[in-house]
Amino acid sequence: MKVPVFSKMKKEDIMSISQVIRQLNRDQARAVLRSLMANDFSIIEGFPGSGKTQTVVALVCCLIVLGRTVLLTSYTHSAVDNILLKLVEIVDEHKILRLGYSSAITKNLQHLTLEAKLSKYSGEERIVFNYYKFQPIVACTCLAVSTNLLFSYRRFSMTIVDEASMVLEPTVISAISVSDSFVLLGDHRQLTPLVCSEEARQEGMAKSLLERLSVHLSAVVTLHSQYRMNEPITQLSSRLFYENKLQCFSFDSVNHASIYSEVYKLCLSNSLNDAIVFLDTNSIKNAVFRATFGKHGDVFNDGEAEFIEGICKLFISLGLKECDLGVISFYRYHAERLSQKVGANIEVNTVDQYQGKDKSVIVLSFVWTKEKKNQRSDLLADFRRVNVAITRAKHKLIMIGCRKSLSRLRTNYFISLFFEESKIDDLVIQIF
Repeated sequence: MKVPVFSKMKKEDIMSISQVIRQLNRDQARAVLRSLMANDFSIIEGFPGSGKTQTVVALVCCLIVLGRTVLLTSYTHSAVDNILLKLVEIVDEHKILRLGYSSAITKNLQHLTLEAKLSKYSGEERIVFNYYKFQPIVACTCLAVSTNLLFSYRRFSMTIVDEASMVLEPTVISAISVSDSFVLLGDHRQLTPLVCSEEARQEGMAKSLLERLSVHLSAVVTLHSQYRMNEPITQLSSRLFYENKLQCFSFDSVNHASIYSEVYKLCLSNSLNDAIVFLDTNSIKNAVFRATFGKHGDVFNDGEAEFIEGICKLFISLGLKECDLGVISFYRYHAERLSQKVGANIEVNTVDQYQGKDKSVIVLSFVWTKEKKNQRSDLLADFRRVNVAITRAKHKLIMIGCRKSLSRLRTNYFISLFFEESKIDDLVIQIF
């Protein structure tokens, strides 16, 4: 694709959106203004916890003030709804149309669907047409753009694609083709499009449009400052994945070992220096912590699951709210077994499902152990997935796995580097 072109904004336009821009940090403000000046496309590279959602909401508000229209899309319904939940606090709900099945949409946003809006009227086609044609903000998944009738006759001023690193190129192209310009938001160091075929991956299908267009440096604005994680967790991710470019916006605002200091008195240190802990199961000696590889490719580790259940019960008994505790697994079947143990009120999910979310305390289960020389893990071999996993915690990151097994994963340079770092030795605790 050719080099993007940018045009200067009129002074009166800048003045009209100045109130919105003032609420952003420097990187966020630059990203919004750069997007508004783009004749064709721009890219907002958002590091973990850097306020991508706040930036998108501000961009949409600016577009509405300027009298423009916007198509807001993402790979998943949850990502679209995450933005809308923030947007409805600022923008008149009558300006928003949410497309999609109600069952897939967050309950608090179902009144924004076409069905909900039309329930007030009799079945006149003219009303349907008016809602389709004149709503300045339309939100849906990228996949819905290629199937909904609306997009056969309507164009938008701008398409915004959140979590763009996860969307297949053929899918995202349908979304960006219905607008005059588009903005891709995401982080190509995190999850890429899910492509099962090894041959297709080698041919480049797993490479997102975001990553492909990022070679045009003039189009990219990076959000360096994060507001989610405390200093030790920030430094770990920054050192491993971001060439030391990931920064805390204010250490005063995020440097807490936990907002629930009583939780850790009996189980883990409350020192900020211990915000990251690796619990080594040493599965080579302790058979109870060895992974089980099922006939149908299911991988689970009942030893880790039992141990995590105990940790979660201890946290909750000491006052940590269930909504502030999260459990992550690299394997879906293991996540399902974990969920049955810790209960429905604690969010247990795979790394892929946790992208874009955060918790005060995250317990990360690596699951995988190596008993055979030719045994490998494709999920752990993806450094982007590891990056997402370790950047979901705001205050405390507890990792559970077999250090020796994981250090043998030479296919993942970053896991190997993690265990080779001299400072990491201080974080490792032997369970037995």
